Amino acid sequence: MDKKVKFISIFYGPLSSRVGGGEVGNQRTIGLLNALGIQVIGVSKPYPKKNLLSPVQYIVETLAKISLLLLLIIKNKVMDRKVTLHISGFYFHLIYFELLIIIIGKLLKTNVVYEMRAGGVKRSFDEGSIIYKLCFKLAVKNSSHVLVQGQRYLDFIKTNFNSRCSHYPNFVENLESKCPKFIPVSNVQELNFVFFGRVCRAKGVDIAIDTISILCKKHSKNCTLTLIGDVSEAFQREMITHARNLGIEERVLWLPASSRDELFRKVSVCDFFIFPSMEPREGQSNSLTEAVSLGLIPLASNAGFNLELIGNSDLISFNNTADEYADMAINIVQSDTQDSLYKAILDNISKNYNRKNAMAALRKAYVS
Repeated sequence: MDKKVKFISIFYGPLSSRVGGGEVGNQRTIGLLNALGIQVIGVSKPYPKKNLLSPVQYIVETLAKISLLLLLIIKNKVMDRKVTLHISGFYFHLIYFELLIIIIGKLLKTNVVYEMRAGGVKRSFDEGSIIYKLCFKLAVKNSSHVLVQGQRYLDFIKTNFNSRCSHYPNFVENLESKCPKFIPVSNVQELNFVFFGRVCRAKGVDIAIDTISILCKKHSKNCTLTLIGDVSEAFQREMITHARNLGIEERVLWLPASSRDELFRKVSVCDFFIFPSMEPREGQSNSLTEAVSLGLIPLASNAGFNLELIGNSDLISFNNTADEYADMAINIVQSDTQDSLYKAILDNISKNYNRKNAMAALRKAYVS
């Protein structure tokens, strides 16, 4: 390591080659830290294995990683470097390990940044046991700075635990320059929907399929649904059978995960990004932000920070039902507001979910 390096971030969190929100977000953060002149030493959080010894193995691996963090802090402090310990945390059952890491950082007089990723921050505290609540309080209060993905968590954290808290948004680089010219639906009888990301039950894939069925049968629309992303064979078979039973199997297209350029080509004929997520820990969805950058109007559930990101309750299905998604789509295409709707969403994301705001939050956290 370069002896001239003065600013170090020892970064702990999901850093594997898996394609998930945590991994994508952490790689983006590391890029921002590098741009701030901070060298990053990454320590990847262990992933649970699927075997009988999994719990024991996971605990041992995690404690080994925590020991490594301890050694890295000491080594870099001895070299007279300004060290920040950055924890990309997911609280819930991990709060106990995350608290231990935070306490180690504090005892070693290190700047500790606790990034509370995804949704569920307040819910985890409200529904947690007495011991969980205690560990949560200690973790947040003993952090030098707390970063949250949802703006609605700022008051909760600042009022109850730690005033040093900032909103740290996901974002798409150069969002507006990447957006294609928005083209409103010209044929209200033909509507094309797309979902991309992790294709699984928690993302409401069955609701998306039901939506297509309702539009085709109840409203006589010619509709398609394109599902893009990694999916288990068992779940794909189940959803294909579901679509077949509804008589719309040929209207549901399955495609593998794609790069942004490939994604743009595949969604260029689509009108809506449907996101009926039921994921209890949904945060600020990378897919949702990316969908807007690709020129799509999102129709989403109220999971995570979807409403904050979209900024329009008319595009949110609060009951998360296929009937509501179908009605929203029909109301939008029959009105003459598609262009203004899209511009308003794009404006909200451009102002609040951008590189400048993310950099400012990191800079503030690293100089606490």
